[in-house]
Amino acid sequence: MIRRRNLMQDAGLLLLVALAATACSRSPSNPTVAASGTSCSYTGPEQVPIQVSLTWDVKPSTPSMDYGFLVVALTDGKTAADVTALASFDPDHPPAWMNKVGEDLLVSNIRTDTFNLNANATYQGEPLYVMCFSHGTLFGVVGPLEVSQ
Repeated sequence: MIRRRNLMQDAGLLLLVALAATACSRSPSNPTVAASGTSCSYTGPEQVPIQVSLTWDVKPSTPSMDYGFLVVALTDGKTAADVTALASFDPDHPPAWMNKVGEDLLVSNIRTDTFNLNANATYQGEPLYVMCFSHGTLFGVVGPLEVSQ
Protein backbone atom coordinates (compact mmCIF):
# COMPACT_ATOMS: atom_id res chain seq x y z
CA MET A 1 0.00 0.00 0.00
CA ILE A 2 1.40 3.38 -1.02
CA ARG A 3 0.77 6.15 1.46
CA ARG A 4 0.25 9.63 0.11
CA ARG A 5 1.71 12.53 2.03
CA ASN A 6 -0.60 15.22 3.17
CA LEU A 7 -0.16 18.49 1.28
CA MET A 8 -0.59 20.45 4.53
CA GLN A 9 2.21 18.46 6.20
CA ASP A 10 4.52 19.18 3.26
CA ALA A 11 3.70 22.90 3.37
CA GLY A 12 4.32 22.97 7.12
CA LEU A 13 7.66 21.22 6.69
CA LEU A 14 8.72 23.67 3.97
CA LEU A 15 7.72 26.59 6.19
CA LEU A 16 9.83 25.24 9.07
CA VAL A 17 12.84 24.78 6.79
CA ALA A 18 12.44 28.33 5.42
CA LEU A 19 12.16 29.81 8.92
CA ALA A 20 15.24 27.93 10.09
CA ALA A 21 17.23 29.12 7.06
CA THR A 22 16.13 32.71 7.67
CA ALA A 23 17.11 32.55 11.34
CA CYS A 24 20.54 31.18 10.47
CA SER A 25 21.18 33.79 7.79
CA ARG A 26 20.18 36.82 9.87
CA SER A 27 23.06 39.10 10.68
CA PRO A 28 23.71 39.51 14.40
CA SER A 29 22.40 42.60 16.12
CA ASN A 30 24.66 45.61 16.58
CA PRO A 31 27.32 45.53 19.26
CA THR A 32 25.75 47.09 22.35
CA VAL A 33 27.10 49.10 25.25
CA ALA A 34 24.67 49.12 28.17
CA ALA A 35 24.73 51.45 31.13
CA SER A 36 22.69 51.15 34.29
CA GLY A 37 23.50 53.09 37.43
CA THR A 38 27.29 52.87 37.58
CA SER A 39 27.57 49.65 35.56
CA CYS A 40 28.88 49.62 31.99
CA SER A 41 28.87 46.44 29.89
CA TYR A 42 29.40 45.31 26.30
CA THR A 43 27.72 42.58 24.29
CA GLY A 44 28.82 41.78 20.79
CA PRO A 45 31.74 40.45 18.82
CA GLU A 46 35.37 41.00 19.80
CA GLN A 47 36.03 42.29 16.28
CA VAL A 48 33.96 45.01 14.62
CA PRO A 49 33.99 46.34 11.03
CA ILE A 50 35.74 49.57 9.97
CA GLN A 51 32.26 51.13 9.68
CA VAL A 52 30.78 50.06 12.99
CA SER A 53 27.30 50.65 14.35
CA LEU A 54 27.15 50.72 18.15
CA THR A 55 23.90 50.62 20.05
CA TRP A 56 23.75 52.57 23.31
CA ASP A 57 21.32 51.09 25.81
CA VAL A 58 20.72 53.20 28.92
CA LYS A 59 18.57 51.46 31.49
CA PRO A 60 16.07 53.70 33.26
CA SER A 61 17.36 53.00 36.78
CA THR A 62 17.50 56.76 37.43
CA PRO A 63 15.61 58.54 34.64
CA SER A 64 17.24 61.93 35.29
CA MET A 65 20.80 60.60 35.11
CA ASP A 66 22.79 61.89 32.17
CA TYR A 67 24.95 59.29 30.46
CA GLY A 68 27.73 59.86 28.00
CA PHE A 69 29.68 57.45 25.84
CA LEU A 70 33.04 58.19 24.28
CA VAL A 71 34.56 55.86 21.67
CA VAL A 72 38.34 56.11 21.63
CA ALA A 73 41.42 54.49 20.12
CA LEU A 74 44.52 54.33 22.29
CA THR A 75 48.08 54.69 21.01
CA ASP A 76 51.50 54.09 22.53
CA GLY A 77 50.59 50.68 23.97
CA LYS A 78 47.95 52.11 26.30
CA THR A 79 45.13 49.90 27.63
CA ALA A 80 41.80 50.19 29.41
CA ALA A 81 43.74 50.27 32.70
CA ASP A 82 45.43 53.51 31.58
CA VAL A 83 42.02 55.02 30.87
CA THR A 84 40.51 54.01 34.20
CA ALA A 85 43.62 55.38 35.97
CA LEU A 86 42.93 58.91 34.73
CA ALA A 87 42.39 61.05 37.84
CA SER A 88 40.37 63.57 35.85
CA PHE A 89 39.25 63.65 32.27
CA ASP A 90 37.91 66.31 29.93
CA PRO A 91 36.34 64.64 26.86
CA ASP A 92 36.98 67.82 24.86
CA HIS A 93 40.72 67.66 25.66
CA PRO A 94 41.78 63.98 25.77
CA PRO A 95 45.40 63.00 26.52
CA ALA A 96 47.78 62.85 23.53
CA TRP A 97 47.66 59.02 23.56
CA MET A 98 43.86 58.98 23.10
CA ASN A 99 42.13 59.49 19.75
CA LYS A 100 38.44 60.38 20.11
CA VAL A 101 36.51 58.46 17.44
CA GLY A 102 32.97 59.35 18.47
CA GLU A 103 30.68 60.28 21.33
CA ASP A 104 27.07 60.45 22.37
CA LEU A 105 25.04 61.78 25.30
CA LEU A 106 21.84 59.98 26.31
CA VAL A 107 19.19 60.12 29.00
CA SER A 108 17.49 56.73 29.51
CA ASN A 109 17.33 55.82 25.87
CA ILE A 110 18.31 53.29 23.24
CA ARG A 111 20.05 54.63 20.17
CA THR A 112 22.44 53.43 17.49
CA ASP A 113 25.31 55.47 16.06
CA THR A 114 27.48 54.50 13.10
CA PHE A 115 31.15 55.41 13.05
CA ASN A 116 33.06 55.27 9.75
CA LEU A 117 36.65 54.93 10.89
CA ASN A 118 37.90 55.34 7.30
CA ALA A 119 36.64 58.92 7.49
CA ASN A 120 38.67 59.66 10.64
CA ALA A 121 42.06 60.98 9.45
CA THR A 122 43.75 60.31 12.81
CA TYR A 123 42.52 56.72 13.18
CA GLN A 124 45.37 54.28 12.48
CA GLY A 125 43.74 50.87 13.03
CA GLU A 126 44.06 50.67 16.82
CA PRO A 127 41.53 48.72 18.91
CA LEU A 128 38.53 50.69 20.14
CA TYR A 129 37.46 51.32 23.72
CA VAL A 130 34.20 52.77 24.98
CA MET A 131 34.27 55.03 28.01
CA CYS A 132 31.03 55.34 30.01
CA PHE A 133 30.22 58.55 31.90
CA SER A 134 27.51 59.67 34.25
CA HIS A 135 27.26 63.37 35.10
CA GLY A 136 30.76 63.82 33.69
CA THR A 137 32.32 61.09 35.88
CA LEU A 138 33.95 58.08 34.23
CA PHE A 139 32.46 54.88 35.66
CA GLY A 140 33.46 52.20 33.17
CA VAL A 141 35.60 51.27 30.19
CA VAL A 142 34.85 48.42 27.79
CA GLY A 143 37.20 47.03 25.19
CA PRO A 144 39.42 46.42 23.41
CA LEU A 145 37.37 45.88 20.26
CA GLU A 146 39.58 44.89 17.35
CA VAL A 147 38.67 46.54 14.06
CA SER A 148 38.65 44.55 10.81
CA GLN A 149 39.97 46.57 7.88
